[in-house]
Amino acid sequence: MRAKIILQIIEGITPTNVATAQQTSPKTVYRWRNRFEQEGIEGLRERARTGRPTVIEKDVVDRVLFVTTKRIPEEATHWSIELMAKYAAVTPWQVRQIWKAADLRPHWLKTFKISSDPEFTEKVIDIVGLYM
Repeated sequence: MRAKIILQIIEGITPTNVATAQQTSPKTVYRWRNRFEQEGIEGLRERARTGRPTVIEKDVVDRVLFVTTKRIPEEATHWSIELMAKYAAVTPWQVRQIWKAADLRPHWLKTFKISSDPEFTEKVIDIVGLYM
């Protein structure tokens, strides 16, 4: 988008029309135009952001990974993000980040899971309309 803004400005299109074409605000167009005029191509690159990067402590990561891979929840057939957050005493965001980094997706059902509900068959028959 940044390059398109600059190319359209060079072609003589007004900043307001460039903003409309790029679905952004005129303020954004002016910002990128000014950075390009002052710094050239390097001005269009991503800059480092301020603030401390978010870090999840190693013991939290170890706890979530251990529980995910070694235990099964008592009240469900598989782990959900919220359920894991409750068991590991962490936030759902932390669980998402840890699972993403480890490429774990226990909340995606890839295989059939056996229900622990003793009335499972009756419920399925009622829902599907099967009769024996």
